[in-house]
Amino acid sequence: MLVRLLYASRAAQVVTQATIDSIMQQSREHNPAHGITGILCYGGDVYMQVLEGGRAAVNALYNRIVADARHEQVMLLHYEEVAERRFAGWTMGHVRLDRTNRILVAQGLRRIRAGRAHPGVAALFAVASRDAARARATDLGFVAGPRVNAAGRLADMAIGIRCLLAETAAEAAPLAAELDRLNRERREVEAAMQEEALADLAGFADAPSADQCTLCLFRPDWHQGVVGIVASRLKDRFHRPAVVFARAADGELRGSGRSIRGFHLRDALDLVAKRAPGTITRFGGHAFAAGLTLPEAALPAFRDAFEAAAREHLTPADLTAACETDGTLVPGELTFDLAQSLQERVWGQGLPAPVFDDVFAVRGSRIVGGRHTKMTLERGGERFEAILFGHADPLPGRIRAAYRPGVNEWQGSSSLELTIEHWLPAD
Repeated sequence: MLVRLLYASRAAQVVTQATIDSIMQQSREHNPAHGITGILCYGGDVYMQVLEGGRAAVNALYNRIVADARHEQVMLLHYEEVAERRFAGWTMGHVRLDRTNRILVAQGLRRIRAGRAHPGVAALFAVASRDAARARATDLGFVAGPRVNAAGRLADMAIGIRCLLAETAAEAAPLAAELDRLNRERREVEAAMQEEALADLAGFADAPSADQCTLCLFRPDWHQGVVGIVASRLKDRFHRPAVVFARAADGELRGSGRSIRGFHLRDALDLVAKRAPGTITRFGGHAFAAGLTLPEAALPAFRDAFEAAAREHLTPADLTAACETDGTLVPGELTFDLAQSLQERVWGQGLPAPVFDDVFAVRGSRIVGGRHTKMTLERGGERFEAILFGHADPLPGRIRAAYRPGVNEWQGSSSLELTIEHWLPAD
């Protein structure tokens, strides 16, 4: 873990053996069982990475630092070494990106783009056919991350860990290839489960009702490792807290839930467990995601109790999806340079990338990949290429769209492309 130590001075100071001794003393006070293996310095703040190693590791680090090294120099020596793995962990795990974390993510990106990625990270980029020299913060969250996570969902998470810790390209390549295969299998399982879930919700999908506040689904043949993804897809599609179950051993079901703003999922499960003892065997999670286990026979009782808890806390307004945007861009502002500049920044939990909205005329569209729509949009004489993922139905002639400007890279060329996040017919 990374521990922040308050340092006496904000000015750049000489790092001496006395400084390291002082930090080590504070380390022992924080956790006597661990030493520190690195010192990170930024803007006068001193950080340390707390791991096994103790004084020998600290002395080895000190020997690599010239006696008069200042904070910024120390940062460049050791900061980059942990930044890449911190970048991987934070972006794959959707950890809140505060100022410190954004600094580490930016350093990790810089290292990857410079061709100095760890073998496991480089191998994940390679199997995903992504150019590491153009790495962006979303690549690990949406390209490498799903491949690593697929191992834990369908096989053994150790495969992903071994890939990230691989010391050579020869060691990492077959592990990354296996992760890529598992991810393709995960996609197939997910698509089948989602299709079946939507079939079970056909009536609700045709006429969503404010009288139904939650979604609770189960099929005996569903895969335990994919229920969370399906719950997330259903929550996004219907704007309802969703829990999806799969059959486990010994007559139990294991479920994964996702929630919407205004409904704390973990607290709701706690309420159900107290009101209906014996319904939930165990559970855990946080406001927006949770997991639980219950006897298969208790599913109807859980479904009723969960719905009752949601009715107490959710209003009709809570059940209406809202899309917050950063407004419109005036003519001439929506350019390739803007998209490129935004893409180079570090965005994530706590600091999402900007979303803009406007009314466009749809001048042409086609289906790509079987379930996505590529289109040409026009606004005030300006034309833009755009893509809408997960939608293959015809669009009206005019739409109001919330979108993110992005860079589309194809066959060695780059161009502006808008990713449509949400849309409505325009009056």
